Amino acid sequence: YYNKTIFKKAGLDPNSPPTTFGAVLKDCQQIEATKAAADCMTWPLHSWFVEQWVADQGALLVNNNNGRSGRATKVLLDSAAMQKIMNWWKEMYVKGYYVYSGKPEDWSGANSAFFSQQVAMEITSTSDITIHNIDAKKAGYKLGIGFLPIPDGVTRHGTVIGGASLWMAKGHSQAQNKASVTFLLWLTNADNQIAWSGHTGYFPVVLSAVHKLTDEGWYNTHPNFAVAVQQLLKTQVGPATQGARMGPFPQVRTIVENAVQKIFSGTPVNQALKAATHQANQALTSYNRSVK
Repeated sequence: YYNKTIFKKAGLDPNSPPTTFGAVLKDCQQIEATKAAADCMTWPLHSWFVEQWVADQGALLVNNNNGRSGRATKVLLDSAAMQKIMNWWKEMYVKGYYVYSGKPEDWSGANSAFFSQQVAMEITSTSDITIHNIDAKKAGYKLGIGFLPIPDGVTRHGTVIGGASLWMAKGHSQAQNKASVTFLLWLTNADNQIAWSGHTGYFPVVLSAVHKLTDEGWYNTHPNFAVAVQQLLKTQVGPATQGARMGPFPQVRTIVENAVQKIFSGTPVNQALKAATHQANQALTSYNRSVK
């Protein structure tokens, strides 16, 4: 998400958000030099964004094809892909371009910094499009949305699908299973997905809804809602963009977030990632031993 009004004030093209790490740094330098905003950019300090940036480079978070050709036995937190992410994030922080509330996973804090126009750019969930549109209209600034910026010199592989999931568990009666199927089919039909997407910003989970919205010209009149759909449809399907599978995922995410904060405190990137890798692999080994 980016504030087109601030971009224009800084002398930047309001219709060209940065698409690479280097472009972000360049735009932030100009925003700071022109004092168009107090700070440049924010996003929640959350491992989820790290996972996206790893996938967008076509890299893996764990071995065995991201745990999809066999159970993961090694976490790859010290990879070249991770080095690129953390070195850029550190540079953003040291130069004062990246700001956050100081608390990990503070989604509302990041939104508040953007809504108050303290920052020109924010990375957050597509589910927030509606509230961002409402705030932009209320506060009187123009809102733009672009693809997730990626490291310079890499091929864009695309993003990992996120958000909530629905599951049918085994062990229920035929009548309960039938009722569950009826509910799932109702919830995911085109009309309901269109309503859900329009009220939130989440993209529809069925192509029939996307095709209907396209044919009706809805995306032409609501272009911000089209960006996440376009980004997803350009994704190269493979182990990297399918996301990692490992048992202690929540624990590993916390380890990654702690590593980021250590880097902010002055720990060298290589040292922080090496320690995080060791901790993550300990957690993974312990899980694999306990769950057969």
